[in-house]
Amino acid sequence: ALIYLKRLCLITYRYFCALQVGTGLFATDHIFTDGPLHRYASEGFADGANWLHHRLHWLIAGAMGIHLTAHAVYGFVLKDATPLAMFTGRKPVPQPGTRHFFWRATATAALAAAAAYGVHNAERWLS
Repeated sequence: ALIYLKRLCLITYRYFCALQVGTGLFATDHIFTDGPLHRYASEGFADGANWLHHRLHWLIAGAMGIHLTAHAVYGFVLKDATPLAMFTGRKPVPQPGTRHFFWRATATAALAAAAAYGVHNAERWLS
C-alpha cells in the first residue's frame, strides 16, 4: 500500500509543479513583476492564476513531505534500498535490458529541449 501512496504523491507533486509553472506565466504582483504571458490574459483569469500560483507552494511542500516520509518508512522500517538508490542511482533488481536505450534517451532529450525552447520563446511568437 505504501508504494501506491508514494507513487500517487509523486504524480501529484509533478502535477502541482506543472500547475505552478503554468500559472506563474500569467501571475502578477501589480507593482513590479508580471509573468511573460500576463498581458495576453484577461484580468479575471490573471487574478485567478495569481491566486492559485501563490497557494500551490504549500501543496507542493505537503506532497514533498509525504513523499519523503514514504522514503523514510521504506528505508528505516521496511529496510528497502529504494531511498539509497535515489542518491547512488543503483539498486540491484533482476530486470532485462532496455531495448533502444540510446534512441529513447535522445528522443526524450530532444522533446525536453523543444519544450524549453517553446516556453522560452512563447512571448515573442505570440506578439
